Amino acid sequence: MKPNFVRFVCISDTHERLNELCPRIPDGDVLIHCGDFTNDGEKWQILKFNKELQTLPHKYKIVIAGNHESGFEGNEIWTLRNLKRNGKGTDKGYKFLTNCIYLYDTSVTVILLSY
Repeated sequence: MKPNFVRFVCISDTHERLNELCPRIPDGDVLIHCGDFTNDGEKWQILKFNKELQTLPHKYKIVIAGNHESGFEGNEIWTLRNLKRNGKGTDKGYKFLTNCIYLYDTSVTVILLSY
């Protein structure tokens, strides 16, 4: 990595396999996970992902939910879910993501200072 450059690493669709993929994820300043980090948005899946995020070296970790993170929006109509995910998910599951910045209808500014 070069000094005075910001390196973004973007990943998605890890579906509960982040730990297996960690050795292959490049180092960088900002990691962006663009959704589908769980299979169904179950609480245990979110907690597992959150713990695995902590092991990555990126200074900032930004996460966006995908269609597999059932219940994250908090306004989801649970009865309209497809049969495969019916009864699964975690209402406002983003509250369990403590090792990242979670984005939903928001933005974030990250500041990286060079030494």
